[in-house]
Amino acid sequence: MPLSKSEKRKYCSGCRDNFYNGNNSLGIKECWCLSSAKLVTRYKIWWWTPMDKASNFQEVRVLSCYHDLENGHGHAYLQNIPAHLQQEWKELKKER
Repeated sequence: MPLSKSEKRKYCSGCRDNFYNGNNSLGIKECWCLSSAKLVTRYKIWWWTPMDKASNFQEVRVLSCYHDLENGHGHAYLQNIPAHLQQEWKELKKER
């Protein structure tokens, strides 16, 4: 069942565009991405961290539009673990 807008807003915390969910003095009440956003699984990695080890990634649930990168600080949210780390990721998940 799809999330309601109020349920989706709970996932907006930390997103750069949460500013547009009424958190501004401009009178903008809702982020333009909110209505079409979907809850998805992403693989989070700090922007400046090398993508050379599966353990550098964290599996998270975020909205499809979520981003926290600003001025080179924040995270990248990949749709998939990079191909060269797929096997290492599977082994890492078995250990947990």
